[in-house]
Amino acid sequence: MSNNPQTQNLQRRFLYNLLSDIFILKPEKEFLDKIHQKDIYTFLKSFLDNHQDIKELENYITSLMKNDNRLIELGLVYENTFVIPVAMYYIPPYMSAFINYANLRSNNSFYTISEELNSLYGLYGLHFDYRSDHLSVIFSFMSYLINMDLSENISTIEEQYKFFKKYIVNWVEIFFNEVLQRCDNKFYKMFSNIGKNFIALESNLMKEV
Repeated sequence: MSNNPQTQNLQRRFLYNLLSDIFILKPEKEFLDKIHQKDIYTFLKSFLDNHQDIKELENYITSLMKNDNRLIELGLVYENTFVIPVAMYYIPPYMSAFINYANLRSNNSFYTISEELNSLYGLYGLHFDYRSDHLSVIFSFMSYLINMDLSENISTIEEQYKFFKKYIVNWVEIFFNEVLQRCDNKFYKMFSNIGKNFIALESNLMKEV
């Protein structure tokens, strides 16, 4: 990512939003069309372990956009992996599936991670349609904090650090590793690899705060 703070925040916001969409939206052509751009592939390449993978991802998305049956198959993969709780395939994209809240809670005000997160979002006047501890909602909120830096010239780096430390770094890599190990679909494996490497960079960034 860029060393320029403004550009870096734009890139971070983009990645949080992209990963949020990947893991909460059933893939459709309109969404894939937004990803299917040379400059985006060039940017994402640096987050893949093998730079040749980006060409494979580009080819795969091209095939999805040309073949409705392949797109339907990807939609079924999405539902079976992240939506329908069938033990053999399901990888829950929820913080509460990976974290014991009894070890996380700092007071007795809330009984669940979802309650605590809903209270936090409420402080910013935010309400999400999905469960508050869903990976995508958590990433959307992180994007919101970054956007405050960009659009309102208000530094939220301390808030970002606290949120990242408590609600992201302690489980998201485990989730992405589960997808890499258990999901056979290259689309979700590659974006999990991108997500894992991005969060590793975020960890290093937050150490500087």
